[in-house]
Amino acid sequence: MLINIAGVFPYGPLSKEGENLVEMRQCALFAAKIKIVSLVVIKNTVQLSFDASFGGLDLLFVFLNGTMGASSVLDYKVSVLKYITKVELFVNKGVILNGSYLKLLLERLVNVAKK
Repeated sequence: MLINIAGVFPYGPLSKEGENLVEMRQCALFAAKIKIVSLVVIKNTVQLSFDASFGGLDLLFVFLNGTMGASSVLDYKVSVLKYITKVELFVNKGVILNGSYLKLLLERLVNVAKK
């Protein structure tokens, strides 16, 4: 369980940039739980690379094709390479791909991986 620390700083509320930084660090924790070794955002595409020990490809497909997946994901592409599984998520152009969005996406993936 991750703790929301955004409201506990003694010097006042965090700026939007500060909140984004905290959420990106939370993304790193979620990513580590599900063996993501790389997360890259380019325009409206999120690229997730899972290491070779990731064994949840079947759950990943359930997530992407089911109601657990973000409704903003329009399509996806999966590539299985020698040492990684790369997933490209093509996201609706109106979505802001910031720490908040990525944290929610990874949190949902972690919840699916627990099943």
